[in-house]
Amino acid sequence: MEKAVSRIELLEAMRQQGLPAITAFLQKRLKKEWVLLDDQGKVIYTSSAFHQPADLGLVLSTGISELYKEKSKKFIRCLADGSPGLIVAVADVSQDEIEPIRGIFDTAGLAAMFYLQSQQEAHRRFTTVETNFMEQLFGSGDRPKNDFLSLGHFNLNNDKPYVIQLIHLIGEVDRKKANRVVERMVLYTESNHLPSMRPIYWRGDLVHIIPALYKSETFELRKEWPELRVSEVFREIVAKELAVDLAIGIGRIYPLCELDKSYREARIALAFKGVLQEGGYVQRFADMGFFRYIFSRGIEENKRDVYGLLGPIIDYDNQKNANFLKTLRILLDSGLNWKKTAEKCGVHVNTIYYRIECMEKLLDRDLQSAENKFELFVALKIWDVLNTLGAVDDAYVGLLDKTAGKNGKE
Repeated sequence: MEKAVSRIELLEAMRQQGLPAITAFLQKRLKKEWVLLDDQGKVIYTSSAFHQPADLGLVLSTGISELYKEKSKKFIRCLADGSPGLIVAVADVSQDEIEPIRGIFDTAGLAAMFYLQSQQEAHRRFTTVETNFMEQLFGSGDRPKNDFLSLGHFNLNNDKPYVIQLIHLIGEVDRKKANRVVERMVLYTESNHLPSMRPIYWRGDLVHIIPALYKSETFELRKEWPELRVSEVFREIVAKELAVDLAIGIGRIYPLCELDKSYREARIALAFKGVLQEGGYVQRFADMGFFRYIFSRGIEENKRDVYGLLGPIIDYDNQKNANFLKTLRILLDSGLNWKKTAEKCGVHVNTIYYRIECMEKLLDRDLQSAENKFELFVALKIWDVLNTLGAVDDAYVGLLDKTAGKNGKE
């Protein structure tokens, strides 16, 4: 009866106080050195300078709910069965003490389960709010943007300008990894007194809305904000501390009602730099040279114009699977070096001569002309960016070339 009353009291305390109630319960009953961790190994509470258990990784990776290492006398337990969300490790535990401690964990486990469930439900609701907000700003929603501005979390002002920093996690991405990057961004901006909103995970990327800054002397907008150096430092910190490689695209400054333009520019900046190199980077739309003028036009307009130039080759590739577009890209990137092009394409150099002759006939252009080379080079870069953005339908481009565009490499 005593245990049932204790559980009821603990559940009631948990409803009112949350996680501190569970911590206080364990602190009162465990007479050993102990530590409470989350599923990332982060210490929530420790009774002393308790070292993180070396066996924690085993518990997390295998899903083991309970582990006792007799040699080190460490007893590790997931409080809520089936979820590693809260893990307790107790030091210097003898074999005879396991059952009493297990009874304490059983009592705390029910409260931990309700705590985790309430956290998950709150997170789901909050994620729904954030998703709705993103859809209103950048998606296809047609409700007035001011409908969401009353939510205190976002703290946005319709009269102020903002800029979008789009953060792409390279490699395998999951929500937990994205959340770690978000927490590190919050710490980075707060410690450096930088204005920003908490990044929101949406459509596979982190959307970071940053208020514009003004020059103190003239009160003019600082168009170079956010500075390339600031974003590059953050990218290096995440790579070092979290072993996560980031690609960051930054749009230009716009009022809130036009912030979708900054988001579109940040996506283009990501795609543009991704086409040119592999690995992490920071790219501002404003630093894309004359390409920023080209991409300031609508995507459909660019697609129509580029297809008007490259269309004969694209159509021929789709019909014959001739790899002409791939060959042309490699040829122009190598400065019309036939030998290097043949090596990269894995064919004899005579095959390259033949392909060039066919392409010149299809395009009705001389590839030796500097003007034609430049025009085709620009058209290919635009086409690759459109591919990466998913703006090109399969009807326009063959599977091989579409895959190459998305990966930013051949």
